[in-house]
Amino acid sequence: MGIEGKIAKVLNTRELVLNRGSDDGVLVDMEFAVIEPRLIIVDPETEETLGEIEREKIRVRVFETHPKFSLARTYETYQELNRDRGILGGFGPQSNFVTQVKRLNTSGAPAYQEGIANVDIGDTAAQVLGPVPNVTAKEK
Repeated sequence: MGIEGKIAKVLNTRELVLNRGSDDGVLVDMEFAVIEPRLIIVDPETEETLGEIEREKIRVRVFETHPKFSLARTYETYQELNRDRGILGGFGPQSNFVTQVKRLNTSGAPAYQEGIANVDIGDTAAQVLGPVPNVTAKEK
């Protein structure tokens, strides 16, 4: 299990503060997934709890650590229509789409737009662990 903490502050549309730092083992370039609160699924007929789901809002990568907190920045990208080209595009090497970096919503009002994540103070941030390497009998 990796490091888990909370969002302490949203600094701007790309950067936030995690309440875990170098004292907790956080290193520069570690990745964290900001997770939505667990959603409980209830059967509308029986009112029985069917289970829970967790969904990822956005990923961030640590770029600065301090003993008690870390600074992290969004890095995931998505494709957006190139408004300079218009719907019909045009001619030449320029693409109809541009690559944008996902952003954090800082307006306070919920944003329902691709590429913008509603991240709040207190949201859970869980370290993204890489794939488990294969271990051969010799290495054990």
